[in-house]
Parts: sequence; C-alpha cells; structure tokens
Amino acid sequence: GFLGAMTPLVLREDTLVAVITNLHLTPAVLSVVIVVVIAGLSVVGINAMVTVTMLVGALAHAPATGLSPLKLVFVIVGAWSLSNGMSPLNSSMVLLGGVMGRPSETITIRWNGVFALTTLALFCVAVYFLPL
Repeated sequence: GFLGAMTPLVLREDTLVAVITNLHLTPAVLSVVIVVVIAGLSVVGINAMVTVTMLVGALAHAPATGLSPLKLVFVIVGAWSLSNGMSPLNSSMVLLGGVMGRPSETITIRWNGVFALTTLALFCVAVYFLPL
C-alpha cells in the first residue's frame, strides 16, 4: 500500500545498512534485535510487511552480518507471526474485535498481553541460542 511505497523514500536502505553495520552486533544479538524491532513497530502501527521489507533489503546488502539465510528466515517469520497477535492495529485483530464486539486493544493488550510478551521473550531466547 501507500506506506510500503513511501517508506523507502523516507528511510533509505543505505542508511539502514550503515546503521546495522556500525552497530557491530553478533549474529545472536542481531537476531534478537530483529525480533524486537518487528514486534515493537507492529505494536505502534507499522505493519510487519513494511518492517520486514526494509530489514531484509538492508540485511541483504549489509556486509558480514554473520546470519545464515536459514536463521534469518526463521527469525523474520517467527517475529512476523508473533507481531500479528500483539498489535491492536493489525487487521486480523481489528476484524476479531469487530466480530467479538470488543476493541482490538482489549484483545491484544488486556487479554493477550501476558501471553504475547511471554512468547516474545521465549522466542528471543530461542533465536539467541539457535545454532543455525
């Protein structure tokens, strides 16, 4: 959509590559950072599709991140999946809220919040120690 088309104009890929490169993160820490960024931005309304597109584009051009393609796919797919149940602005949660007659914030934060944070933390631990 519109946000996906405008994001590369606002946040340039080469800037993101420079940030990733200059952080000098280990592959394990970078994996956790990717998960937290995707999940965190989805909570504030930036769809995981936009975040993942930008991150994958930048990581493809970032020299020597140390992440294997298999681990990168695992991290991104897992983070994207987790972000779906965390964001009150996610279309699935908005539709579910409409069906249930409740605000999506009630479903994602009040009802699902503890579960979402627990699974996010466990997933971060898993990707940190995952030997891929």
